[in-house]
Amino acid sequence: MDHSMFDAAFKEYFVTLWELREVEAWVSLWKEDARVLDQFKVPHSRAMARYREEFHTNTPVWALFMSIGFNFVFLIPLAILQATTGVSLGLNLLIEMIMGYALPGNPMALMIIKAFGYNIDGQADSYVSNLKLAHYCKIAPRALFRGQMIMAFLQIFINLGVINWCVDNMKGFCTAEAKGKFTCPDIQTYYNASVMWGGLGPKKIFNDVYPILKWCWLIGFLLGALFGFAKKFGGKYFPVWFNPVIFLVGMLIGPPYGLMYYTPPLLMCFFSQWYCKRYHLKLWERYNYVIAAAFNAGLVLAQIIIFFSVQYNTKNIDWWGNNVSYAGQDGEGLPLKDVAATAKGYFGPAPGHYP
Repeated sequence: MDHSMFDAAFKEYFVTLWELREVEAWVSLWKEDARVLDQFKVPHSRAMARYREEFHTNTPVWALFMSIGFNFVFLIPLAILQATTGVSLGLNLLIEMIMGYALPGNPMALMIIKAFGYNIDGQADSYVSNLKLAHYCKIAPRALFRGQMIMAFLQIFINLGVINWCVDNMKGFCTAEAKGKFTCPDIQTYYNASVMWGGLGPKKIFNDVYPILKWCWLIGFLLGALFGFAKKFGGKYFPVWFNPVIFLVGMLIGPPYGLMYYTPPLLMCFFSQWYCKRYHLKLWERYNYVIAAAFNAGLVLAQIIIFFSVQYNTKNIDWWGNNVSYAGQDGEGLPLKDVAATAKGYFGPAPGHYP
């Protein structure tokens, strides 16, 4: 045996035994069953124990490392999906299921772990998309990375400042009566998911409330295997233009928004990705990604101008673009939240028969 390896292993073993008390304190932190400072009676620890600890989230440390591990496993496949299709797929649903089983009845922990579980690979996907755009625009990778780091640092303070300003200055923020229609549908969905999968838990949902949904796991596994074999062995009979992942992501990103939010980009994508790419390939190769970036930048600038000019202090502008979303079934039909429109008038088990 190599003497250097033996020496290093012996030192680590000796340090572990010698510092056993400190190791036990770290284990208690891992379990979150006590304040670490309470185990030490030295003057420094007694002085620091006077201060309040951070907000107790009931989130064990191992759950954070588990979330990071899932992101590490799926990082390359998700980045390849983003790079080749422009479609990103988060791990939030997978993390919800696993953490809901591991930490039942703990919605706060589920929200925290879900945030880490989604954003790690999500930020990687965003950076891949920026690298791809920079590649076509001939921007140096190091310059792009510096710009990304600076903007990520500034974004921390800007986002926090904007949210605090909205909460303090916008009456009914994130409610149905919010000024400027700031009803926060994404945040409401995030909260509802934490209650369903963190408060109730997947075990209760799949065993008692909607037991038939358990078969969706098997159906999804079989469909994935079916499409995988079809692509590998189907040869010319498998349509190269069809990607089942993109198809499913397209259905997933819809709620809580309606078709009026997705019809304009659908038409634009059809014009760009089918018509221009098929009949004007040279122009498409030269300008497609630059135009996409221009649309994103123009959207941000338009949002700022519209908000401060006509939305924050409400001014009615009567034209088709503002009125069409309130016409037809969207404006005259029953609200989507009115479950009385269903056959029984409610979802799930009948009143008095809840599991």
